[in-house]
Amino acid sequence: MNSDPRTVSVGWAPSIDPGLDIQFPDNQMDLHYGPGTFGPRPEYRSLDSIRPSLRDPSCTGPDPVYAIAMDVGRIEDLSELKQRMLLFGIVIYATGKLGDEPVRGQGHVHAVAPHCGWSTPELFEIWRGHAIIYAQ
Repeated sequence: MNSDPRTVSVGWAPSIDPGLDIQFPDNQMDLHYGPGTFGPRPEYRSLDSIRPSLRDPSCTGPDPVYAIAMDVGRIEDLSELKQRMLLFGIVIYATGKLGDEPVRGQGHVHAVAPHCGWSTPELFEIWRGHAIIYAQ
């Protein structure tokens, strides 16, 4: 992890253009927002915090398992995102395995949103690497 948020290295770029000016420093689970882009510092999910969801809760693996930043976007789109009650999030996963299973998130359930009466849908984009997405 980059302990100094003022230090920016170019690192890698997404293999698609997501339309957001975000840089990902090499070998770090971190991101840096460019001009015109907003978002929080990532939150880090530790191996201990997701153990209850793992097949082998006593396994070894990367720690932190992933970093997540929610409510990311372009400043010019902010009012439209708020009006439509949309959130855009970014997740950076560590490489490796959690015991004998792939690195993954712990999963979550979306409650029914009172403004529309249905559970919030999700759209996934893989910007770099490969993923298997299991959503229900």
